Order: sequence, then C-alpha cells, then structure tokens
Amino acid sequence: MEVDDYGSSLRYTPTTEFDYGTLLCWGTNDVGQQRRPCIFHIVPTGPVKVGRTPDQASDKINRLRPMQLMVVLGVLISLCLVLLLVCFVLTLQRRRRRRGSRGPVLSSTILLDLNSLYTTSSMGNDDKNPDVIPQRGRLLTKKK
Repeated sequence: MEVDDYGSSLRYTPTTEFDYGTLLCWGTNDVGQQRRPCIFHIVPTGPVKVGRTPDQASDKINRLRPMQLMVVLGVLISLCLVLLLVCFVLTLQRRRRRRGSRGPVLSSTILLDLNSLYTTSSMGNDDKNPDVIPQRGRLLTKKK
C-alpha cells in the first residue's frame, strides 16, 4: 500500500482462485474515519496477452477502416432513402389537397314515375326510396 498527501493506492495481485472476490477498504485521516467502505470486485480475466508491436496495431486499425466506412455509407444511404420516402409522401398529400375532397360519385336514374328521382351510389346502397322529389318547379331533398 502506498500513501501520500492526496490519496493512497493498493496493489493487489491474486495468486490463487480464492484471492478473487470482493475487497472492502476504509479510509482514516485526521478528520475521522470513512463511514462507507470502498468496494472493489476482483474477477479473473484470463491470461495476460503479449503486447503487440506497433505494426500489428496499425494493421488492425487498417482492417477496421473499410468496415467503419461501409457502416457510415450504409447509414447515409438509409437516411437518404428515408428522406426520399418522406418527400414522396408529402408530395402525394399535397396533390390530394389540390384536387379537393371528392365524395362518392352518385348516378341518377329517372324511372317511369316522373314525380320521383332515385339515386344509386357506387357503394351499392340502393334502397329504392326517392331521394329528391320534384314539386312545382322546386326540388325538396328527402329528410333522413
């Protein structure tokens, strides 16, 4: 353990499998003692790998660059496609607003009875009841 004016450090090297686990430490100084301990979990990580030479490290970086470039290009392409889709949808909505709202198209059929006018819609709602009744030069609409 090393102690100086600003802190302390502990070098801990486990040698057996029983040395792994949780390490608790408390600090004390002129002011008092630490109320809650510092908790360190010591876990095995496997054998230490031999250090790489700078050439090996740069080779790894060079191998990663094309992959990173492909990921960036993929993200950019997908963003462009989303932008095109949004523009397409907005253009369609704008065209529909210009045309206006069109209701169902009605077709009229005048039957032999000239006092009544029947309509049929493309929805197939044909109830054979007169919708418009002409009387003395005026049209009265049927109350529903």
